[in-house]
Amino acid sequence: MEGVDIQLTSDGVRFGSLQTDAVEMFRLVWANRDALHLTPTAYTRIASLRPCIRTSPDDGMPLRETVAECLQHVKIRASELGKYGLVKPEGMATDTLIELEGGSTLILDDYGRLKYEVHNRLPDPDRPEDREAAQRRLEYLWQQGHFVAGASFAARLAELHRLRASEPAVPPAELW
Repeated sequence: MEGVDIQLTSDGVRFGSLQTDAVEMFRLVWANRDALHLTPTAYTRIASLRPCIRTSPDDGMPLRETVAECLQHVKIRASELGKYGLVKPEGMATDTLIELEGGSTLILDDYGRLKYEVHNRLPDPDRPEDREAAQRRLEYLWQQGHFVAGASFAARLAELHRLRASEPAVPPAELW
């Protein structure tokens, strides 16, 4: 995780409530949606907001930070996947309902300045790295029967995990 060079606009934001009020955090995030590469047409919410105190590795003094999880999702039909740079899997009906998800975890310092951002954004036709991951996920979910009409979410999720557990384990590649 590396620091970011994004300067957030904080007009109209009360820093006193930023650590505890999800509405205030949403106000800050939404005012900076372009800098944070959020999709303005997607449903956006602050899923969690946590004030944290940790010890500074430099001098041992306490550091106050705020961790905010911002989630985005959009429901579309398979026929609309092209707007996000995605291709409908072979055999999928064009009226299949698909929910695309993305989000960011933001870490702010005690003055409300953005220190770190970890993101998994909604796919964007202009960002190939986001599109490729989203396309792989879409293909995988389609192959596992996630979009089968009439199947309950719980049953689909259980089947997905059962199939995944029965696959041979492939150790992840280590990168140093």
